[in-house]
Amino acid sequence: MTEPDFSFEDPRLRRFYEYWLSKCRPGRLPARADIDPVEIPDLLPWIMLIDPVPDAAGIRFRFRLVGTGLVARAGRDATGRYYDEMLSKRDVARFAAIYNDVIRTGRPHHFHADLDINRMEGREHIRYERLLCPLASDGVTVDMLVAIVAFLDAPK
Repeated sequence: MTEPDFSFEDPRLRRFYEYWLSKCRPGRLPARADIDPVEIPDLLPWIMLIDPVPDAAGIRFRFRLVGTGLVARAGRDATGRYYDEMLSKRDVARFAAIYNDVIRTGRPHHFHADLDINRMEGREHIRYERLLCPLASDGVTVDMLVAIVAFLDAPK
């Protein structure tokens, strides 16, 4: 796999990206089973696992796991919930396009963003950086996404 030129602001994203790359085998993506929490304990609070769930309208995205740092920052735990239950329609459409592209291409995606949910709740704007990487049980067909998030206004 040709490595994209990602410019990470937060070093935790670089570390996770390098870890994810180390789990790739020639021509194959890593599986969820390849990601060993014991190897990245300091990154776990900032990691999410996301399941693509087929439905009549296409694919919905469900949070399988949300790290404790993310839960603390958001003030709630989204584990087991779908994106479209938690986010504005604009954010759902934006993330669905990105997530579907990662599933289709099998390539990681890096981005900076903020969420409407923070404005809707009357909270300050929260800027963050996210790296989204594909996982494939069979090494080819993406069946899970793993993301690491860094809040750019918070201490590292």
